[in-house]
Amino acid sequence: MVPTATPALALAALGHSDASLCSEPTKGDSRSSFLVPYTPGMAWTRITFEPGKMGGHACIRGMRLSVSTIIRMIASGMSIAEVIDAHPKLEEADVKEALEYAAALAEERVIPLRPTGS
Repeated sequence: MVPTATPALALAALGHSDASLCSEPTKGDSRSSFLVPYTPGMAWTRITFEPGKMGGHACIRGMRLSVSTIIRMIASGMSIAEVIDAHPKLEEADVKEALEYAAALAEERVIPLRPTGS
């Protein structure tokens, strides 16, 4: 069975063991779950991480097809149907979850560690 994406699995795939990074953020918490965003009620059931496959990148259901590839195909103007035609093992729900995952990542705040500029 391929593990589904959870913050703990994503961190473990990259060799991290700090489970506190995976917990629900609290008010005033400066931590960022940068690998798999904390989204209340959302469990990524089609996004998987495997350290020995695709460099541990987010993939679809254990296939050697990364979420970023799907997002780039959509961004280049392909429809969901065209993406599925190009990768027949994909299902519409796979593409939609890849888009949801990308949207969740885009919602993360980026806080510079050092001041930028002059």
